[in-house]
Formats: sequence, structure tokens, C-alpha cells
Amino acid sequence: MPPTCLTCRLLADCLHRYEESLACNIPYSEPRDFFLGSPADIQSRSTATGCTSCQSILLSTDHSPSSILTAHLSAEQPRVSVVAGEPDDRGITAALASRREFLHTSGVDKDLSISYFQTTRNVTPQEPCARIVSPSHVDTKLIKSWIAHCDVSHKHICHRPYDTYLLPNAPLSFIDVHNLCIVSPPPVRKDDPPHRYIALSYVWGTAQVQLALKENVAELHRPGAFGEGGAFTLPRTVRDAIEVTAELGVPYLWVDSVCIVQDDAETQKEQLQGMGAVYANAYLTLVAASGEDANAGIPRVGSSQVSEAEREPVQRVITLPDNPLIRAQGLESLNPKTLDSSSLKWNTRGWTLQEKVFSRRLLGLGHMATWTCFGDEWAEDICLPSERNRDPVPTSRGDRNKKMGIVTWPSIGEYSTLATEYARRDLTWSTDAINAFLGVMTPMAAWFPGGLLHGIAEYTFDIGMLWDVGPGGTHMRRDPGSVRPLHATDFKHPSWSWVSWQGDLRFDMWKAAEDYSFPRGPLIVHPLATWHKKLLTGEFVKIDNTYHVVRKHFEREGTSIPEDWTRHTEDQEGNTYYQNKSHEHIVPHPAFNYPIPPHVRYRDIDQRPFHPHIRFHGKLARLLVVITEEDRQYLRGKLYESDTTLETDFISPDGSWSGRITMPFEKGEHVPSTHEVEVIAMSEGVLDLKAPSRIPHMFRKIRERPEFEDADIYDVVNVLCIGRCENGMVYRRGLGGISKQAWEELVTEDVELLLT
Repeated sequence: MPPTCLTCRLLADCLHRYEESLACNIPYSEPRDFFLGSPADIQSRSTATGCTSCQSILLSTDHSPSSILTAHLSAEQPRVSVVAGEPDDRGITAALASRREFLHTSGVDKDLSISYFQTTRNVTPQEPCARIVSPSHVDTKLIKSWIAHCDVSHKHICHRPYDTYLLPNAPLSFIDVHNLCIVSPPPVRKDDPPHRYIALSYVWGTAQVQLALKENVAELHRPGAFGEGGAFTLPRTVRDAIEVTAELGVPYLWVDSVCIVQDDAETQKEQLQGMGAVYANAYLTLVAASGEDANAGIPRVGSSQVSEAEREPVQRVITLPDNPLIRAQGLESLNPKTLDSSSLKWNTRGWTLQEKVFSRRLLGLGHMATWTCFGDEWAEDICLPSERNRDPVPTSRGDRNKKMGIVTWPSIGEYSTLATEYARRDLTWSTDAINAFLGVMTPMAAWFPGGLLHGIAEYTFDIGMLWDVGPGGTHMRRDPGSVRPLHATDFKHPSWSWVSWQGDLRFDMWKAAEDYSFPRGPLIVHPLATWHKKLLTGEFVKIDNTYHVVRKHFEREGTSIPEDWTRHTEDQEGNTYYQNKSHEHIVPHPAFNYPIPPHVRYRDIDQRPFHPHIRFHGKLARLLVVITEEDRQYLRGKLYESDTTLETDFISPDGSWSGRITMPFEKGEHVPSTHEVEVIAMSEGVLDLKAPSRIPHMFRKIRERPEFEDADIYDVVNVLCIGRCENGMVYRRGLGGISKQAWEELVTEDVELLLT
């Protein structure tokens, strides 16, 4: 055992006896507070005695050279707090008492720095404890225990079939991890167990990756094709994934680059549309969480393993005798660090969203292993009580508990969560904007009557057009090195669809206007325009947009209830709501204000290809957008560094206030002064102002207007601010809301426009 100074030995012995008392629920009367001294004192003790614990205290805590360090025990994890601060003139006893009081009251003191540490001992069943993470290799035994735990305890939520809302499975090919070649096993018959495979989710990046092509696919089926001396060189991440798959006892690995023939357009389209099934039916999805590209490898695995000495430590540890203390990143670190971190490249890429959403179980491997499933979240550095509890997870926790999943009922409010997540993600090539989300949209389309048109539900198209831009700014997706679209050019992607934009988007209007859900949102929308989509043949087809027709139908007294719907009365308020048996897989069972058209099979949705152009027929008006000199200065400053957003007022030609508008500005863009804009009226709405917390951001400042200070409702016209292309088409510039009274006083004209 390494030598230990008397101070560290006392701390270790007291900590041991304290945890014994907690485990046995008996009183503890020995010290809980310890004076460690200044960094110079600690270094001196380490030098004199060879105490490695002293050295690890200096390396693992936050302090300044003039600090005095103290340690304090807690009945809860984190068990030990090391506090650093300036010397206290009142003496050691007073300083220890003062710091304990500070910790007890969770106060804030800018002169004190706290480093929290967890112990590795399982003291009580109800609390977590830390785990030492090897910097050189993954704990495969731990991962196997997670898998076994989920197999047994989460069977009803993590292993339930997705069949009712995924496309039929396309035949799949896999890497045989033992024979190191591609295999194409026969399709599984109805009553047979599925093929057990792991799906790899990783970042391709800019790495040059060999692909499966028509010309080499036969060679890839030969045993040893991916082995040493084989015909095909796999990127490092894939090689490491093969090793993990074999260690976990799973025979097959699915990797997009070699399991899909990349130059077979028909097969590739089928696979893209059915991508959800690939990840949903996998035994688990292996996420290469820390790589920038396909050659980064998986840390601590196979070819990416390095020796202990070479590897940077992933934890800061105080090496007390018999009880190491693991540095926690604040009190919130008692929750596991999962794959949701925005610092992970994997979590910022557009293509990986569908993999995250459809996968039942995500095993993240990087400098730390993590597990995420519908039942729980675990991490390699912390042992949670749920890992030790093998009881089945209650069904009431349902699909929407621990991990993000696809929307399997017709809720645009739920869909907006996915849209927000996708909009934040990067794509190397803007042409992938639809394809990277296609795997998510395809199975969801069946739940939205009329399907999805470029990411917007046709049934509620008016509402779908009410997406907005947040304060973080946004820009249209474009390829590396390209410039923003100019007025004189046609747009590569539909400016009217949120899918074409990257950044901070808001969808709170979707949730507010989803009036068919129970309880209804605060905004009731009615159409003011007609919309048509354009086939590749040039023919125009009317966009469904019939939400208001169905609503009106069920507002009539005595309307019969459609098949598969049941009517219920809420006990407390006596309100009536409806439920459909096709949504019984959702927990809790969704409720509706009125029945809506039923779920349809994907093959029954209109599959014809459409242009990104839509035709608008309705009213156009001209107003002023107010941009003060103060606004201009602010925007110029922001636009030196990033995209940003302007929220400002509409002014009518007579100078009166008309409404509000949100407009995105891209980094480097010219900022105009107050100027005239054209707007088109998409819909009108009645907004309930009596519930401020539910009011969409667009209308939050309405109450500040004297004319609406005491109003209960706000009648609004939802408008799209448009710009003109030289080819005659128009594009989206921003979203606005104009007071209905102000709109009726404007000069309007009837127009038919092609929106790109």
C-alpha cells in the first residue's frame, strides 16, 4: 500500500466509519470536517511522507496558491466536499464550522470554491455510487450486465414490436463479425426469432470511406474480405465496432457504408425510407460517440486501445486508502452523462437523429460508456440504484420516458420536439436536408392525415406554416463554400419549409394551435388562403389542409362518432373528449377534442414526387417593418459573429401599429432601415389571452399594447413576409401576426403566387 500521511489516513478512516454508520443506520460521533491546509502545506506533507493521497488532492481540486483547503463529509452523495478559500482569521475550528454551515445551506460565496467527490462504496440501496473508469479499455462485463438487465426488466417497453408504424422491412445485409465479410441471410419468417445484429451509428465526416458498390459487392461476400490482407479496408471506427460486436456475443453488425449498395439508386431509396426499421429492429445501436469522422476509432477499443500511461485520465480521483474519491462535476452529476450532450459531434449531425430516435437501446462508447433505453439511463462512471433494482419497469412510464422516439400518433406538438432537434443539427451537404430526415418522416407520415409535405403535415398545413425563428438565429442550409441565396436566384430548397433551415427554430405556434388535442391549445386557427403543391409533371394538386372542415363537422350537435373512437367525460370538469384504439400503444392514452381522420398505411399516401414550390392564392398587403437606428447598431454588432433574429413591429401606411414580425438575419448580412415589405395572409386566429404561460412567443408583447391590456382574446391574421425572386417566384422572409382590425383597414389585393 502506498504511504499515507496522518491527515489523509484520518480522513480515510473517518470516511470508512461514517459510511459504516450510514449503512447500519447507527449514530456517528467522530469528525466530519477536516483541515487539509494550504496547497504548500499539502505539497510539503506529500514530499515528506511520500503520500500519494496529498498529491491527488492537489491535482483533483480547484484552488488558488493562497487557498486553505478543508474536507467535509455528507450523509448523501457526493459524500465528500473539498472547499477552498482564503484563510479565516477566526481560526481552524471556526473556519470548519463556517464552511459546513455554508455547505448545509447551499449558499453562494464567490470567495469559496467547492469540489465534490463521490465514493465508490454502495452504502444504501437508494443512493448512487461512483465507479472507476479505465482510461485504456471499455468495461465489457459492465455493458453485458446492462444488456441483460434491460432484456429482463424492460421487456415490455424496450422490446415491443414497432410493426404497426414502421414500413415493411427491406432485406438486409450485415457484416459477419466472425467471417469478416458481408452476408445476406434470408428474411425472417413470421414466427421465427429476428436476426440478432448491432447497428452502428457514427459520423462519416470528411474521411475517405470505401463503399459497397455494384462492382465490388460480390467480393465483399467472400469470407475474410474485411480481414488482414482482404480486398477491402474498413475505417478504424468500423473495425473497432466489429470487435465490440464480437465481444458482446452478437453475430452481425450493420454499417451503412458497406451494407447498402451505394450506387444502386432504387435500393438506396428503399433503404433510406426504411432506415427506421434498420435501427428499430437492431438488438442495440452502438454509437461511436466521440469521433469527428469514420477514421477516429472508438476510444479504448481494439485498434484504438492505448496503454494506461499514454491515455489521459477521464476522471479526477483522490486516492484515499481503500476508498478512492471520484470528482463529480457539481451536484447534477449524480445523473448519468448520456448521449444528449451537445459537445458530442455525433449529437450535432443531421443524419444521426433518425438513428437516435428509432433505436430502442443506445450503447454510447467513447471515453465513457453510456446506456440509454426506454426504461433507463446508465453510465460507466456511476452506479445508479436502478442498476441494482431488477424489478420490471412500470408500463405507465411508457415510450416517452427516458429517450426520444418517433411520433406514433397525430400530434404536431409532439412532432415539433423532433423538428426542433433536427433544425439544430448540421449537414455537410444541403441536398441531404430532406433525405436525412426522410427515415423519421416516412413512418410518421402515416399518422398525419394526408402525410407530410417537405416536413409539414398536410392536414394542418396552415398551422404547419407557423414555425418561427428563435433568438439564436438561423440560416438556410447550403453546401460548404456556397453563398446565401440572392433575390435574383431560385432557391435550392423550399424557403417555406422549416426543414430547409438550420439553427434556432420555434414551434410553439404548432402546440398552441393544435386544437384537436385535449385539452386544446389557446389559439384557434381558420384558413384565409388556398394552397396547391406542384407535381414534377407541372400539374398542381390541392394541399389537404382540411383540419377546419373536420372541426366544424364535429361541432354540430348529434354528429355520430366514427368507428374505433370512444367518447368520454372528464370527472372533474365534465368536459368531453375522445380516444382512438389505434393509439393504445401510447402511454398515457392520447385524448382529443374531436375525432380526426384515421391512421393510414404508408402505401396509401400519395407517393408522387413534388417540386419544392407551392402555389398560394389569397390576399397580399404592404406595411412598414420598423428597424430603428438602435436596432441597426445592435444587429450589425451581432452579425459580425453569428446569425441573429429581429423581433419588431409592423406599422400601417397611416403610421398606426399593426402587429409583430420575426425576421432572421444571417452572419454578415446587410441590415436595412425601416422599409416597406409585402405580406400574404395565410390564416386568421383567435388567441386566448387569459393564460399567459401558454401564449406563443410571437404574441407575448400584445398585452403591453394599451388597446389589449385588459382584453381576453386577440383576433390576429397570421402573415408570411415575402421577398421577390427575379424569376417571378417569392420566398419566405419572416413570420408575423397582424391585428385583425388593423388588417381589415389595409389595402389588400387578391394574388396568386408561387412560393419557393
